[in-house]
Amino acid sequence: MAEDDDYELRWPRDTFRDELQSIAALAPGGVNDRVEALLVDAFTGDQPLEDFQTAARRAREVGGDPWATGHHKESSAQSAASEFVSYLLTRAESLPHPRAARPFYSQWGRGGAGGGLDAGGVAVAFRALVADLEARGYFEHHFGKDCPDEHDWRADEAIEQRLGRLVSWNADVETLLEDPDGSADPVNLFDLIEVIHDLAGFPRTRWMHGFQDCAWHHVGHSASVGRAVYRWEVNRILERSSLGLRLADDGDDQGRLVAVVDEGRADLAARMAALPGDDTGERVRHALALFRAREATRRDKVSACNALYAVLERHRALLISSLFRKDEGALFQIANDFAMRHNEERQRSDYDEAFLDWVFWWYLATVDLTERLLQRQRTAEGSDEQAQAGRENIR
Repeated sequence: MAEDDDYELRWPRDTFRDELQSIAALAPGGVNDRVEALLVDAFTGDQPLEDFQTAARRAREVGGDPWATGHHKESSAQSAASEFVSYLLTRAESLPHPRAARPFYSQWGRGGAGGGLDAGGVAVAFRALVADLEARGYFEHHFGKDCPDEHDWRADEAIEQRLGRLVSWNADVETLLEDPDGSADPVNLFDLIEVIHDLAGFPRTRWMHGFQDCAWHHVGHSASVGRAVYRWEVNRILERSSLGLRLADDGDDQGRLVAVVDEGRADLAARMAALPGDDTGERVRHALALFRAREATRRDKVSACNALYAVLERHRALLISSLFRKDEGALFQIANDFAMRHNEERQRSDYDEAFLDWVFWWYLATVDLTERLLQRQRTAEGSDEQAQAGRENIR
């Protein structure tokens, strides 16, 4: 096989691995087309597809046996496809991602290095990304296909239907850097980033339409895979910017722009967003969505803290038994003394908004702690029940 640089991956690694495993679970007859569609989209170059096609062609020759039947040839090709998928699974962790472009000599000290993209730079990079994804068929299930046979192109209609107003999918940079009233505020850019997320889908299969050079039609779109790829690509752009925003990967606000936090808090948020779909999980995801929203107000942040407070209050007895008494008291004293739960005259309401950030992440970390304590309790109770059952059997 080729060197790693020829296998440069333009997908998030976890999504690539999941899609490979999905293909590996298919019946043999459906593998080839899925593999080809994946290789075309997931890598920056043509080498992976060429290697796969070469392996399939050699397999069809069945070792040069001139008497092999068509059925045997095809079975060999399907086997080769499965082997190629297995090979990629073993290499998934080591495949390189595209490197950030290094500035050239003339760009040093002229905003080309270290300063970060401003909103205009993000808009330029975003337009290029959407154009690339459109060419790869990511939006055909919503936009339709600009085909000589059909002329079924409804991109702006699909966006307007979801956004409630029209911001064209290929709007110029100047338009993207405005708000709906035409003022200089990149609201259009941010709205389009979010709405395009909901429209993205990875086409798992394609077919060639040669009439008047129409080229590929893309079908079998996977929203989960397409949105994961889109978030990863957009976040790579935003990481190079000075905007302090990223698309949320999980939770009720998945695909919405949220404020960037440090890695520790990001990991905590991802863990909490993945809680089971019970009352606690729903409250926590609601709190995260309220607090992380790019336009979150002070009232939104207070509501988010209150939602987490309600979760903690249900487990007060557990916290009393597991924490020092003063620590447990401090958790609830803050909510009662700082004009969060009530609006009483004795409560303090003139605190800095940064205080809310501290309270939110402290409460969220404590919810994480209670979940761990509850899991430990359940494990211990399960062990006791097994031990009791064993004693009963002995008797």
